[in-house]
Formats: sequence, structure tokens, C-alpha cells
Amino acid sequence: MARRRGGVGVVAGVEGIVVAFLNSYANVAHEREAKAILERQWPDIYVVASSEILPVFREFERTSTAVVNAYVQPVVSRYLAHLEDRLSSSGYCRDLLIVQSNGGMLSSRAARNLAVGTILSGPAGGVIAATRIAAESGTRNLIAYDMGGTSLDVSLVLDGEPSTSNGTELDFGVPVMLSMIDIHTLGAGGGSVAAVDPGGILQVGPRSAGAEPGPVCYGRGGTEPTLTDAHVVLGRINPDAPIAHRRSLDVDASRSAIGEHVGQPLGLSIEAAAEAILAVANNRIAGAIRRVSIDRGHDPRDFALFAFGGGGPLMISFLMRELGVDRGIVPVYPGIASAWGCSISNLRRDLVSMVNRRLSDFDTSDLKTRFEAHEEEGMAFVKGEGLALERLVVQHKADLSYEGQTHVIRTPLPSGDLTSEVVEEHFKKAYLRYYGHDEAGFGGLETLLDEIPIIVLNLRTSVIGIRPDIVLKNLIPRPSTSLQDAHLGQRSVYVKDEYLSVPTYARMRLPWGTDLKGPAVLEQSDATVWLDHGISAQVDDGGNLIVSSDQQVDGCVPSLDLMTPDRKPSE
Repeated sequence: MARRRGGVGVVAGVEGIVVAFLNSYANVAHEREAKAILERQWPDIYVVASSEILPVFREFERTSTAVVNAYVQPVVSRYLAHLEDRLSSSGYCRDLLIVQSNGGMLSSRAARNLAVGTILSGPAGGVIAATRIAAESGTRNLIAYDMGGTSLDVSLVLDGEPSTSNGTELDFGVPVMLSMIDIHTLGAGGGSVAAVDPGGILQVGPRSAGAEPGPVCYGRGGTEPTLTDAHVVLGRINPDAPIAHRRSLDVDASRSAIGEHVGQPLGLSIEAAAEAILAVANNRIAGAIRRVSIDRGHDPRDFALFAFGGGGPLMISFLMRELGVDRGIVPVYPGIASAWGCSISNLRRDLVSMVNRRLSDFDTSDLKTRFEAHEEEGMAFVKGEGLALERLVVQHKADLSYEGQTHVIRTPLPSGDLTSEVVEEHFKKAYLRYYGHDEAGFGGLETLLDEIPIIVLNLRTSVIGIRPDIVLKNLIPRPSTSLQDAHLGQRSVYVKDEYLSVPTYARMRLPWGTDLKGPAVLEQSDATVWLDHGISAQVDDGGNLIVSSDQQVDGCVPSLDLMTPDRKPSE
């Protein structure tokens, strides 16, 4: 059959073939044989066996994931080959490492075979950076959000470990079922278009102006106001020093667009319309943060907010106040935090095998044997990459559920000898932590659950090669300037229904240890930080901003000598 069907792919000019058999999760032999036949006949075509990508049941998800891998594999392979050639011709002779969606790295050679693993790898790098930077400041629980030009990515870090998921869903409902950092994406970015719908409701996003034409203030032909235009109108973004050293921004064009498309339909002044745009966007972002925290049983007040991306630091004041969060972190380079996270990621290999048995029927020795096989394969792979590593770390997890449930809880398991009792104990703790229950209304729930068998669906092992540590602050020159040297002057910013003359600082010149109180604007080449009323910040030993919110002073007038009323009429 493989020989007869294979010719169709060649005639159609297909670059990849997927081999997916119904029960290959239980026996991979037939898929491997079919793949070998196809590769011998057509060595120039990429052939993917579904069991090599995802050796678990649910054949639709397994096949879909393999199809996505086959779809992107030719493109990724050509791109990486071209990149390696360019690097080599430029004199670079070290290894090329590629970040995966699980937050780990693979060599470019391995990444070619698991091309689907690069999906969402950029945002995953940002979460790795957030985790490392926050840990250095003593914070292990955080909500990280990355706001760029078109979208916002939100993720949760618990006890120093990024939350993970079993996969994601691409456009048109295409599932990709790989272990990855859990990232919730929202269509809210600097280019999100603001418009009043036929019902008279202001909407911001998910439609975006994109990079071309971009916000109206860019002067590239855009006519619809965006979130960036609102920041420019309110004075929070300096039109003469925009991000990435673009040319000056057209404030008048932004004012005209906001007035025409938002102000006039809603009967608002231009400034009030700009504030309304920010309020709608901020509330959408706050909703996304609640979905990854409150909806999963976590109180956001127990977390710190980590703001990065070119637009993230502009929103941190509102979000901290809206969510009741009293601590925030803005990294020293918010706009390139994801890139830095990629550079410090560790080598990682994830392995999974399916069990699908009751825990009570499970042979503990079989559990040990399977994990040992995973560990041996993972270590051989990581060591075979030939990279300098400080040590190896092995993590074991199991996908567990109560019988009859369709969703599993990925449960971390301790190292050492495992018994059924130990697995059950860790699962029940994870289950209650994830779902929780009201003691008053469901006091007998735990007793009821004790009567339901536990199902072991999959066993998972991660072998992580820890690379030599890179300390970011060692790469950053410590400012030798004073606070006065960092002060760029005053700027008129619209705050709480009036224009105020607000101090503006060059962030990279701020001495480490500096304390600031809002309102204030901090400018740098890759982002702008807005500190509102009741928000203060300290520059830590490394250049990161540790932001604090005083909920008791919301609405008061700060007593800063540098802040004076400077009203302007609305046009």
C-alpha cells in the first residue's frame, strides 16, 4: 500500500508525507516500516510517522500534530540551512540552537525533525526570561504578559516553574498536542484598531493595523486609530523619541483619527476618547490575566506582574491597580526579553509513553522500567547534542484522571522509588489544587473521590541539560550618572482629566537603587514605562524596575515638585 500510494505525492508535488496508523501508539513497528519504505523510494520527500511525534492515542490529535510537523518541516529546514550558511560565512563556528515551545532548546539538526515544536517558541522564550529575572529578585509566583504590535501573550509561573499545557489549537481548530508552556494569546497590541461598532460600543482589537500601514502616527497610510495612537495623544509616548529610533510620530494625525472614529461617534473629546481606548484595551488584558489565574483557582493578588514586550510596560500601572496586585517587574530590556530568554534556555528532551490503565492495576516495577527507559533515551539524546552542560536534571510526570473524566491532570512525581500510594497522594493534591472545592458545600467530596478509580493515561519524562549560567546584569554597564543626569525634562501628559507636566527620565541612565514615584515616564530604545498616580518603582541591582502599587492612595494628588498643572483645551 505504501508503495502504491507514494507515487501520488510525487505527481502532486507534495513535499511531505505523514504516516498515521490507528493503533501506532501501542505498536510503532508498522508505521516505522511504512516510513522506511517511503524514504527509500523518495529520499527527497519529508516523511513523518505520527508515533515519532506523539506516541499517544486519540488518533485525530496525533495525526493533526504530525501533519502540522510535515507542513512546516520543509520551510523550517530550508530556513535553518540558509541561516547556518549565513552564520558560517560570517565567521560564526559555534552551535546553532533552536528554542522549542516547551521552553527548552534543541540543536538545529534535531529541530528540523521536530519542526512543529517551534510553534510559539518566541513567547516561550519570554516566559523563560520572566522566570529567571523574577527569581533573581526573589519572586517565584508571577503572571507574565508580553505585549507587542498585534497581540498579547499571558502565562503563569508557579513556584518558579512555568505552567505547561498538553497542546494548543491553531487557526481553523487544528490541534497541536505537544507539551508546551501554557500561553494564552489575546488580539491586543499596539496596532490594535479602535472603532465604534454599529451598536455604539467601542471595540479595541482583535483587528490590527499590523506593521504596514501600522498606527496612524507612523505616517504610512494608516487611517484607523490604534492603541499606540491613544498613547501618543495622551503624551505617554514621546513622538520625538519613538521606540526603535523610528522617525518622529505624527501627533496631529493621531488626534484627527481618534476624534473622527471614536470621539465624534461617542460624543467625547479627543483626550477622553483616547482614555476610553486605553480603558477598553486594559480591561480586555485584565480579563485575559484573570482567565489564566482566577479561572484556574489562583488569586492574582498572590502573584507579581511581569511586563515585557514593546507595549507591556505602558499598561502595568492600570493592571496592577485593576487586579489588586501590589508588585510588578519590568525587565531592563522589555522589548527583547523573549530574545534573552531564548539565549539562556536549557537543552531539553521530552518523552511520553501511553499506559491507559487503572492505577490499582498498575505494576509499580513497570512504572520504574518505563521511566528508566525514558531517562536513558533522553540522556543519550541530550549528551549526543555535544554541548557544554553543567549538569543533567530529570523530571517525571504522569497524566492522571479519575475514571470517566476526559481531562487529565499532569502531575509531577518525586524522584526515587514510586509506589501506587505515592502516585495517588500527589495526584489528589494536584487535583484539589487545580479544581478546589468549597468545604461547606462539598465537605464529603474527598470521600466520594476515594471511591473512584484513578487512571494513568501517559507517563512523561523531561531530561534537561543545564547550560552554563548567563547573568544578564554582568552584560549591562552600571550607570555612573545621577538621577538629575537621567532627568530629560518635563512632558505634558493627560492624567485624570487634565494635562500635567510630568517628569521624563532616560531609563538606562537611572542609577541602580533609584526610587521613583508616579506619575512619571521612563524612556528607552525598546519600550516606554508609564508610572501612574499611586505607583512607585525602584531600580534594582541589575537595572530591572520593581514596581509597587499603593492601593490606599488611588485618586490622590502626588506631592511631586516636578509635577504642575498644564491644561490644554480639547480640539
